[in-house]
Amino acid sequence: KEVRKHRADLAKEKKLREEALEKIKVYRDELKATRAQLKQALDEKDAGKDELAAEVARLKREVKEREKRLTRMAGELEKMQQMHANEIEALRARIADPEMTIPGMGGPDVAALQARIAALESEIEDLTSENEFLNEEVSRLSSRD
Repeated sequence: KEVRKHRADLAKEKKLREEALEKIKVYRDELKATRAQLKQALDEKDAGKDELAAEVARLKREVKEREKRLTRMAGELEKMQQMHANEIEALRARIADPEMTIPGMGGPDVAALQARIAALESEIEDLTSENEFLNEEVSRLSSRD
């Protein structure tokens, strides 16, 4: 009886060990699969870093190009402002000189000249505002680098 009981206990233990070994194999396989997934994720992450670095470099080049363009536009606006300011001064001089005639006008037309001056002054204000905006954009883009 004892021998049978002992054999039964040994059989149970053997069965439990086999089940435990089977579970260990399953866990080991799951661990291998998880490690493979982790390795793949890390590889993809590294590849993503390269793509990200390339995108950052492209964006930096684009920002520099836009800064150049904004700087050039700001310079052009300044030239236009100076031209308009000179034109305003010339028109004011014409208004001040009663002898001055304007081609196609037969005599000084003060109202037309004042309207032109007002239009040019308005345009100068617009150009000044746009120039300030462009200068702020250049400054903002430069500060990001």
